[in-house]
Amino acid sequence: MKKLLIATDTYHPWQDGVTRTLAEIIPRLKRHFEIHVLCPDMGVPEENGVILHKVPLGNIQIKEVTGGFRFAQFKPNLVKEAVSKADVVFSQGLGPIGLLAIHYARKLKKPVASYVHTLEWERVPAVISAPILKFLTRKFMRWLTKKYYNKCDLLIVPSDNIGERLAWQGIHPHKEIIPLGVDVHTFKPGRNHELRKKLGIEERDLVIGYHGRLAREKDLPTLLRAYVHLRRKYPSLKLLIVGEGLKILTWRLEHQNGVILSGKQQHVVPYLQCMDIYCLTSLSETTSLSTLEAMACGLPVIATPVGFIREYLHNKENGLITPKRDSVILANKIEGLIQSPELRKKLGENARKMIEHQFNWESTAEKIRKVLEIL
Repeated sequence: MKKLLIATDTYHPWQDGVTRTLAEIIPRLKRHFEIHVLCPDMGVPEENGVILHKVPLGNIQIKEVTGGFRFAQFKPNLVKEAVSKADVVFSQGLGPIGLLAIHYARKLKKPVASYVHTLEWERVPAVISAPILKFLTRKFMRWLTKKYYNKCDLLIVPSDNIGERLAWQGIHPHKEIIPLGVDVHTFKPGRNHELRKKLGIEERDLVIGYHGRLAREKDLPTLLRAYVHLRRKYPSLKLLIVGEGLKILTWRLEHQNGVILSGKQQHVVPYLQCMDIYCLTSLSETTSLSTLEAMACGLPVIATPVGFIREYLHNKENGLITPKRDSVILANKIEGLIQSPELRKKLGENARKMIEHQFNWESTAEKIRKVLEIL
């Protein structure tokens, strides 16, 4: 059985798209590989059938940028040792661990693949406000992405569009298109009356929702402005935010009437089942698992056309598209759904059908297994 080293800069208990992806594919991949995970030491306990190689966390933490996230320390020798014992290296990003894993895999002539969870030259500058610094950061991240992804034997991308955009940047390794999945048996339509009551949501209230990190690139201020505008006209409107992150965003949200901050939740489905409309105002995404999960729960979704979203969210068919940073248009689209229960129902039902047919973790893991085995 081959030794598969999964190198990741984020891991449990931190919650993001990468950790949720690994939580789904690792149990399926360990049927076929001896799984080793090279990850930050965030306090994760040992896992059955998985060998963890923990990298100490760094001391630097810029809360207003990272929302409390801490990168691992730069430990070349530790990473080199883990890579040297692997048969295949599978990187999950371009942080200190992912970069070093790719570097040493190439140096030690180990086959290396990387899943492109995000376009780094879009995501990283999105958290920066100063125009010159944003420009320089974007330029640097394009150089870094090109340098390290070109060291890989294989890049796994969620869509053809993402693969093309990498090619436009001069990134030429072979690319396999493998979309992420959703557990449709867990994420399913429903109405959680008990939790709504516990959260102070009355039966007549209509709830706009979001779940995920409270980060700058998610552009929650645009959602908040749209909500505040609509609440003047619809006093029973509520905004439910599930997640945690930047303190300044938390402060702005908690000081608005009708906003419910639930914090980070291990089991998010009951909270999705409290929502009537789901909104994603991100400036940068690749797949956006949170959007797929909301769609699996039969929610009508309004989202910005970023990353892979523009390929699976079809305007007025299984959701609505709204431009970035435009709270006026967003408010108009939300109001259209408020006034039309029929449209909400239609979009939600079509969203659920699309997820059932196109996104499945078993299929995702099986496709990843096949491409890793032939490296």
